[in-house]
Order: sequence, then structure tokens, then C-alpha cells
Amino acid sequence: MDQGELDHAKIFYEIPDAEERIKKKTTWGNWLFQAFLHLPVEFNIKPRNFPLITVILVVLNALLIFPVMNTNTSAEILFNTWGLIPQEIGALNWFVTLLTHQFLHGGWGHLLGNMYFLYILGDNVEDAMGRIMFPLFYLFCGLVAGLVHVGYELSFGGFTNMPLVGASGAISGIMAAYVYIFRKARLTFMLFVFQFKISPIFYFVIWIGINVFSMIAGVPGVSWVAHIGGFIAGLVFAYFVYDRILKANPLIRYLNEKATVRNDKE
Repeated sequence: MDQGELDHAKIFYEIPDAEERIKKKTTWGNWLFQAFLHLPVEFNIKPRNFPLITVILVVLNALLIFPVMNTNTSAEILFNTWGLIPQEIGALNWFVTLLTHQFLHGGWGHLLGNMYFLYILGDNVEDAMGRIMFPLFYLFCGLVAGLVHVGYELSFGGFTNMPLVGASGAISGIMAAYVYIFRKARLTFMLFVFQFKISPIFYFVIWIGINVFSMIAGVPGVSWVAHIGGFIAGLVFAYFVYDRILKANPLIRYLNEKATVRNDKE
């Protein structure tokens, strides 16, 4: 058998389980979880490999919250030292903080929200990209998000002396890659008390809309522009590696191209 025939043989046995997971119905447990925490539930194909890099990132971020929350440590000193401060652009430490700001969080709520999305989406994106490409992708999106934030604050925002902290930019990139790669996945969306399963495309269009509106409205406390910058970086990155991912993941290729094949036949 050549490689194409072998790939087809493999996915023949994987298709039923993958489609069943995506079509799985929501439960009362899903509803209660989203009603209380306002976080989506994911329905996607099962990763082939243990998400080692994703788990390492979650653990690292979790460990670094303790110095911030320690009453004997000044969070302000930590943020001013390792957070990304726009007005310090060009300084040696500023280049270091392009990386370090991605691993600091302002509190438990900030951390848990980010880590939830990192884990439920990151395991699939890591599985698709591989353990070498994925961490490079993650850091790239966080770096671009930081640069966009700095450019915006220096040009329009005006908060040039306020440190930026958080993994939101990098995780926004993961969201974008997830949308681009896993087009047949489903996420739950809650409107008042009604829960719906929708495509991640629609879910994150709503999410991007909220970020754009909040940025224009000047809602304080969050770098909305960093979210948008990280998301765009993730889309661009995913676009350029998409064909390579499909070649290495015949099941994803089959699911993504299934509708197209049906339309062509009709």
C-alpha cells in the first residue's frame, strides 16, 4: 500500500468515533457548567497523543501565579519587572518581557479563564501541529500580541507606563488556529438560559466582535487589541501550515473536506 492508501485505511476506522464525538449531545451537566462559569464545552475529535506541551504550559502558568498572590511579595514589583511596558520599548529588559509577560497573571480568575481555553483547545492544536511547532506557534502569537499592544498604546491608547501581563494573546492565537484547522468541531454557546452547539467559527466571530466593540468603547482593564493581534497572528500562522497539517492528519483532512466533496458530487 502507498501512503495515500494507508492513510485512507487508518481513517476508515477512526471516522465513526470522531463523528460521534462531534455530534454528541449536550447534557444537564454541560448546561450547569456553562451557566455558572460562562465557559464553552468543546466537542471535537480525540487527540492522538498526550498534550505534553499544553500541560507543561498550564503547569508553568499555574506555578507562576503563586509569587503574584503571595502576600509577602509585591505583585506591582513583579509586573513592573517582568510585565511588558510600552514606554520601555528598545531597552534590553523590554525584549525579555516580550516573552515573560505571557506567563504572569493578575489573579486566579485571570489565570483559570486563560488556562481553561488553553487546555480544551490547545490539546487539539498541539496534536495537529506537533510538539516542536506548537510551542513556537504559541510564543509567536504571544509575541505578536505584545507588539500590537505596545504599538497601540504608544500611538492611540496612552497607557504607556502600565505593564501588560497574561497569556491571553498567545491563547487568542490558539483560538484562531483551532477555528482554521478544526472546522467541523462544535462549541457550546449560551444565550440567557438557552444552550446551543455551534461551529467554532461562529463562536469566535462573536468573541472577536466583543473584543472589537470593547476596544472601540475603551473598556478598561483588558488589552482588547492584544487579543485581536494574537488572533490574527494565529490565523496567519495556521494558514501557512494548514496543508502540512492535513498531510500529517488524514482524519482532519477527511472531516474538513467531506462537505466539499459532497457538494462537488451534487
